[in-house]
Amino acid sequence: MAVLWAALLAGMLGRQGWVLDLFAHFRPQYGALFFAIALVSLARRHAALAFASMAGAVLAMVPVVQHLGLLSISAQAVGSPTTGAQDMAAPFRLVTYNTWLRQRDHTSLAEYLESADADTIVLQEIGHAQADALHTRLSSYPYAYTEPGLDGAVVFSRWPILEARTVRLGEKGTPAAWVVIRWRDVDTTVLGVHLHWPLGGRSARLRNQELAHVAAYARSVTGPLLVAGDFNTTPWSSHFQDMIRASGLGNCAAGRAIAGSWPAQFMPLGIAIDHCLASHHWRSLNVRTGPRLGSDHLPVVADLMLLQ
Repeated sequence: MAVLWAALLAGMLGRQGWVLDLFAHFRPQYGALFFAIALVSLARRHAALAFASMAGAVLAMVPVVQHLGLLSISAQAVGSPTTGAQDMAAPFRLVTYNTWLRQRDHTSLAEYLESADADTIVLQEIGHAQADALHTRLSSYPYAYTEPGLDGAVVFSRWPILEARTVRLGEKGTPAAWVVIRWRDVDTTVLGVHLHWPLGGRSARLRNQELAHVAAYARSVTGPLLVAGDFNTTPWSSHFQDMIRASGLGNCAAGRAIAGSWPAQFMPLGIAIDHCLASHHWRSLNVRTGPRLGSDHLPVVADLMLLQ
């Protein structure tokens, strides 16, 4: 139990260093383990150990419960509509998926995307040639922007892409795919991202700078905006929370799900690092993970309603 307490407290000090921040990502697992230890301790009548374990479970799970909307002080939800705002009739479905650079066979991926009935797809870790080859198999998505390539994100769309460009998230940050989609007569901006992984001080600093650039970009957009991709951080990280507060975006999974998407090979350790974020123009309906398709990630599927 001492190890669990050390890991939990280390994660809470994540702003102090990249190694500490890594421990922040497993709070649901910490809570489950603390609770299991508490139950065993009660059965063996070790009251002090049971109390310490339950205290750890509560401390670990408070932000998780808030994220799920089970407490009145909840994580920022998508779509806090103004008085009189109504949902548009049709939902918008976004799929984001890190295809994994080691994956070469995209047959199962193409079949899944064709059946996903998405409006927009954001993929990461797929090069230009692979993205173009995959696009030829996606008859349901005639529009694409693949310029950012392997280091960034590519976008496939069922709806016309009116504008598209590559934006770099900082001087040394990763490229992001910026597209404007004409969805049911509404111009919707989608930013597809793939941030640096947080292993090593330099890489972690770059990821945090990219998070800051995402927040700054979100503040500059006045219309409907969706930001999706592999953020390489979870909702429990202080850096992710800072970005949410600074951006004005809402986590589509808040109040809906945890959506652990990595590592797909061993989901008891699954953490939510693939996200859909949305401006206040949207209301989240549902967020879920998709099937294993050969990557170390699972797809994340978000259904949203546009408020009007």
